[in-house]
Amino acid sequence: MSIYTYVVEHGIKSPTVGANDIINGGKLQSVMFDDGLAKLKALEDFVKEIRDTTTCNQTKYAIDDFLN
Repeated sequence: MSIYTYVVEHGIKSPTVGANDIINGGKLQSVMFDDGLAKLKALEDFVKEIRDTTTCNQTKYAIDDFLN
């Protein structure tokens, strides 16, 4: 199974979508009405900042393992 993430700008309108909608031949599984990819990037940057400022090597290694 292949899962893809789309970010679509609809302006101020929120599209009507529902479970089991068919999009590009696949069934819709979930919807976010904000930019989930931007939130994920912000979280990754935050975790990297923790890694770069911690004095605990075990934490640094654990974060590197998680990010890679």
